[in-house]
Amino acid sequence: MSIPPAPLPPVLVLACRRPEFTERLLRFLVTSGVRDIHVVVDGAKASSRDAGLVERTREVVRSFELPESQLLLRDANLGGPRGIPEAIDWFFDRRERGIILEDDLLPDPSFLRFAAELLPLYEHDRRVAAIHGWSSQLRTPPHSYYFSRYAPGWGWATWASRWKDFDRESRLWFDVDHVRVLRELADGDKSFFDYWSKVLHRVYVEGTRNWDYRWLFTNFVLNRLTATASVNLVENTGFGEDASNTASKSMLFFLLPKSLMQFPLRHPPEVRADAKADRHAHRAVYLWHPWMRLRYRLAGY
Repeated sequence: MSIPPAPLPPVLVLACRRPEFTERLLRFLVTSGVRDIHVVVDGAKASSRDAGLVERTREVVRSFELPESQLLLRDANLGGPRGIPEAIDWFFDRRERGIILEDDLLPDPSFLRFAAELLPLYEHDRRVAAIHGWSSQLRTPPHSYYFSRYAPGWGWATWASRWKDFDRESRLWFDVDHVRVLRELADGDKSFFDYWSKVLHRVYVEGTRNWDYRWLFTNFVLNRLTATASVNLVENTGFGEDASNTASKSMLFFLLPKSLMQFPLRHPPEVRADAKADRHAHRAVYLWHPWMRLRYRLAGY
């Protein structure tokens, strides 16, 4: 007898000033069978012309008639470094686990089932920080997912018990021996050590405060991994003038189309970082080597 799919987990949608994207994502979730949807809409910047777009986004959210207790429609603009962590805090004050999606993402429906199966499987395994649907891999690893040091925030799921460790005060860099942490993770890879020393110095010392890099460093320090889909399950459509963080379509790894996850899942035999997959991610997503651009071009992107 076949085992029925696990119930779909709660979902947090992070939105601001893109009503069309927000409507598309909410409609996708509703038609995919998600019954527990929470939405945070950031406010408009005081010096911008976004007020109309933000109000239209709020109207879109209200049109789905979600419970008021599951909506947070901010008057002020908190921005990404502060606003996204506070939105996730708000979500996990209400739910023990769930999926986090920004408004410009379009997942494949199989991502929802993928997260639904792995959230209970790894809930009590503190080596696992999160589950990720976005993947930069060009060659599919042998299992349905692999374990990674990295945590790109484009379609992911986690638990309140993991998120509570997030470095909200931007103190972790100063509270630990960050050189030792990065050297141990680098395992002799100078490019890894040099890159993350530079980036995290900007975040913590120069004050850029990117929330996703603070979450990444939290997991570096705690030696936690992410269960990352071997095929890309989430399409990032956040390009153009209204994009919050996505730089350019010239960064070809952003253009990977979403794929279908096959079930039943083929699980890795152990919880251990896939060094080969992580080397690819380091060079493709973070260093963005010229020869890596050629590989993506040859693959048709």
